[in-house]
Amino acid sequence: MLINEIQQIAEIMNKSGIDTINYDDGKIKLMMEKKVEQRGQALVQNFSSQTVENPLNKEQIAEQSFAPIEKLHEIKSPMVGVFYSSPEPGASAYVKEGTVLSRGQILCVIEAMKLMNDIASDIDGTVSEVCVSNGEVVEFGQVLFRIKAN
Repeated sequence: MLINEIQQIAEIMNKSGIDTINYDDGKIKLMMEKKVEQRGQALVQNFSSQTVENPLNKEQIAEQSFAPIEKLHEIKSPMVGVFYSSPEPGASAYVKEGTVLSRGQILCVIEAMKLMNDIASDIDGTVSEVCVSNGEVVEFGQVLFRIKAN
């Protein structure tokens, strides 16, 4: 990797929202990381410089009705591998958003070291979100599904 290529990667990082890049081709290892603290301070400064027009008084705040925040159960990847949403190419997905499922039901398959590993639900519920696309590489601990418990 040439210095010019490294400089181009740094420019791409500065222009995009990418905070970290890891590159390893067996011969060269490169890890570039932005300082996130600086961006956070700028964000705080932007918020503090804004003025609030027509703030609510205590009575108005008390009258507001807020919906409770729904806590969803997360199914996380137990390993690094390739995520598959169906048992074989062309087949329909095990689950999708809105699927009502029961404990032990297969949600997906993760291929790791040429072994297919079924990932099952550990609760009864409804799939609220599928967080990974078919064929995507997943990391250990990455959220795969969010499930609303029944």
